[in-house]
Amino acid sequence: MDIVYVKGKNPYLIRPDGEQSQNIFKNINTSLSIELRAALHDSTKRNGMVKSNFQKVVLLDEVIRYVRVTVVPMSEKSRGGLSLICFQEEDSENFKSFDTKTVNNESSHTKELEFELAKAKEYLQTVIEELETSNEEMQSLNEELQSSNEELQSSNEELETTNEELQSTNEELQTAYTELRTIYDDKEEAGKEIVFLNKQYEQINNRLETALKGAEMGIYDYHIPILKEDVWSEQWAGILGYTQGELPHDKTNMIDWIDERVHQDDLENFHKRYKGYIAGVVENCRVRLRMKHKKGNYIWVENFAIASRRDEQGKVLHTVGTMKDITEDINAQLLLTQSKERLSLATKSANIGLWEMNSFDKGVYWDERSYEIFGVELGTEVTFELLKKLIHPEDLEVIHKDMNIAIQEKRLHSSLIRIVKSGTEIIYVQGSGNPIFNQDGIFKQMIGTYIDITEHIVKNRKKYPGMI
Repeated sequence: MDIVYVKGKNPYLIRPDGEQSQNIFKNINTSLSIELRAALHDSTKRNGMVKSNFQKVVLLDEVIRYVRVTVVPMSEKSRGGLSLICFQEEDSENFKSFDTKTVNNESSHTKELEFELAKAKEYLQTVIEELETSNEEMQSLNEELQSSNEELQSSNEELETTNEELQSTNEELQTAYTELRTIYDDKEEAGKEIVFLNKQYEQINNRLETALKGAEMGIYDYHIPILKEDVWSEQWAGILGYTQGELPHDKTNMIDWIDERVHQDDLENFHKRYKGYIAGVVENCRVRLRMKHKKGNYIWVENFAIASRRDEQGKVLHTVGTMKDITEDINAQLLLTQSKERLSLATKSANIGLWEMNSFDKGVYWDERSYEIFGVELGTEVTFELLKKLIHPEDLEVIHKDMNIAIQEKRLHSSLIRIVKSGTEIIYVQGSGNPIFNQDGIFKQMIGTYIDITEHIVKNRKKYPGMI
């Protein structure tokens, strides 16, 4: 409650040290603070005049006065309105004439109010401690999520690099195969050329083998239909826990041998993709599936096949490809999903919305609570045009500028946003975001929160003169 007007010199109003304040409880003599709070409470409750007990007050010149506070509401509804506060003082001699019984009764009422105030303070302290605990848990979950994102990004970058190297090596191998077949078919080619090409082929195979070992990939090379001499490499067999000698001796049985080890839930999709590839519907066959290891457990693998030769109708006659164990990548993705679910649960309990923005497509993704805060139907695509309609025009440019600065300075972004709902209704949202960068320091995404603070803004409107 702030002081609006003071008439005359009042020895019971004392300016506090440090920052100046108009709050009456920070300016009143401490001996009268409790009596004033009780009187204001009763005056609001009764909507009428209330007189407090007399309190002993020692002034600066050691003069003792007995002072009573009188509160008179200035309007019919005093809550949030103006009140007149008067100070009635008596010296020690005049104070003896007052009815001590009345004073004792009023003191008893004051104690009751003090007890209620103490209980309210205790409850408020409990709420503050619970909120601090929730904030600590959310911070921990945010750190876990960021760590998981960084690990997953690192794995993806390594996999992309390996795939690019493999693609380049496969193209070189395909070229070498084509040249080698042409030379063998040409009866006029000299033996020296054959020896030279064999050496070149051996060098390419060595490079391929080195690349595949580094990438922990196995290779296969077979015809359609499969021939007995077709090859599935030692490292390919090792991914499933076998040696090359434990594979079927007659390679025409390899497809059946593979089908027996593909997880039943993945078999139908695998056949569909593979048949489409062989028929020439798609250029290559990249599929993730589970295969049974020799030890009996299932592992996740990624299979990639590309045709080195097709017939006139585009059907595959000869194919080469690779297989890689991606179990650790799948587990990392599962861990990331679990972390997001735990973070979502924590934010739901704190009534907080989550959002995410990716650098590659500038798309914004909301959780269910964010849709509720903005008043948008769940599942609606979040576009820049939609945000322009929802966010107050004066805030949109500020948010864009703050986010760019946060990315440049690699720090947390925070903005107070006004949201226009239902055409005229305005709510106030505290938005924050944390930029995330890859190992090279390049921005890749921003993850943040939305908190509806409309009630706080309205209650403290004097602190936000430009927002209301």
